[in-house]
Amino acid sequence: MVAGSGSVAPVPGTAFTSYIAIGDSFTEGVGDDLPDGRVRGWADFVALGMASASGAPFRYANLAVRGRKLGPIVAEQLEPAMAQRPDLVSLNGGGNDIMRPRVSIESVARTLMDAAGRVVASGSHMLLLSGANPSAHLPLGGLIRRRGEELAVAVRAMLPREGITFVDNWADERLQDIRYWSEDRLHLGPLGHARVASNVLNAFGIPVPAEWGVEEVAAAPPGEKTRRTAEYYRRYVLPWIGRRLTGRSSGDGRAAKIAELTVVDPETAHPLRGPGQHEPLGPASRRSYRRGMSETVVRPVDDAVWSDMEAVFSTPGDPSGCWCQWFKAPRSQFDRLGRQGTHDALHEQVRSGTPGVLAWVDGEPAGWAAVEPYTAYPNLARSPITKRLPGDPEDPWAVTCFVVRVEFRQQGLARALLAGAVEHARTQGAQVLEGYPVDTQVRPSLSTAVRYHGTVSLFREGGFEVVRRPSETRAIMRRTV
Repeated sequence: MVAGSGSVAPVPGTAFTSYIAIGDSFTEGVGDDLPDGRVRGWADFVALGMASASGAPFRYANLAVRGRKLGPIVAEQLEPAMAQRPDLVSLNGGGNDIMRPRVSIESVARTLMDAAGRVVASGSHMLLLSGANPSAHLPLGGLIRRRGEELAVAVRAMLPREGITFVDNWADERLQDIRYWSEDRLHLGPLGHARVASNVLNAFGIPVPAEWGVEEVAAAPPGEKTRRTAEYYRRYVLPWIGRRLTGRSSGDGRAAKIAELTVVDPETAHPLRGPGQHEPLGPASRRSYRRGMSETVVRPVDDAVWSDMEAVFSTPGDPSGCWCQWFKAPRSQFDRLGRQGTHDALHEQVRSGTPGVLAWVDGEPAGWAAVEPYTAYPNLARSPITKRLPGDPEDPWAVTCFVVRVEFRQQGLARALLAGAVEHARTQGAQVLEGYPVDTQVRPSLSTAVRYHGTVSLFREGGFEVVRRPSETRAIMRRTV
């Protein structure tokens, strides 16, 4: 492992009782998506590892915001971090700078070291990290590799320094394996974030929890490289170019996910709760994405995966007859369509748009969630349960249906599907997302025939709030995206 200490004398991680992370998407945890739509990431896992090793209560905050260049990171996050007087501050930045048309590598390196010096002078220990190298998987990868190497060399030349530990993820060749990266190939996936966390913990001499599976993954064969498709460019590259041309950032309007030092309790299922957060961010929630060597992938559907859609809708019961047309076709037309007609109607909707997200478990098609603008479902406006009322948002998106194949039920797949639906709506410009679930706590005997709406508890875990109850067992739930 090439991640190591840049300190004059390495500091044992068990000496820390508080830690604040600052940076951009790498540190925020983008790519390590939780089922409720939030992100986790390497810094959260470092906090959990340090809390487990500490003999005293351990506190953690994460001020990182995606899309930030190094200047705004230092200007917006450094002082608030130092003001809380943590034992440890981590900083990674410059990744967004080197992707811009013009950049001074020397200036970026100097800004990093100046910020590190300010942290040390304030009395905190400085954890400085380089990001992982994504260049093998990206368009213009050669340019990114050259600039990344120049920045890494410039930073290394200024180290070691007293009070600074440097973890060099850029030099970790294993992190270039495609298995460690998310679908966009720019951000690390859950396995990559876990490996970065292990690099940090190893630098401080802290044991890496075996349940993270870091060594298990490293010992497995490398992943196979895949070609960048037209869909990849449509979903990831073009939106990035659009933000650059319009001066927007993926972090516009976002706040820190854990703004104040918060106690991490490794003995419970709720190790990382920030103000206003109610669900756990512990290792157990990783099951939706990885069970042993299993992996769940959720992404918007298109015609290239239509055969996988058919496999999901072959599930016995209503799915094979409805094909998600109940909220779209008038009742008289729905009855005339029949099974083949509803099948063909959804196929045409997939050809012409993206009416939902599909989930695979270890490459096997496993589940579906329908999510589109409210106006794509004419029957919602006709129903007394889901019709618009005064004060309702005019243009929400709606999650209307879940289908999970029998063999994949009771595995948390609905949570992963809901998280994927939230992310898809967000990338398509949605501001508000609604669901119309059933409340199984009010009536546990509700049959599976009506649970396709989802449940109130599922949507609540996904960050939705009840805005009204049109009936005893139904709720209108809503969240911003």
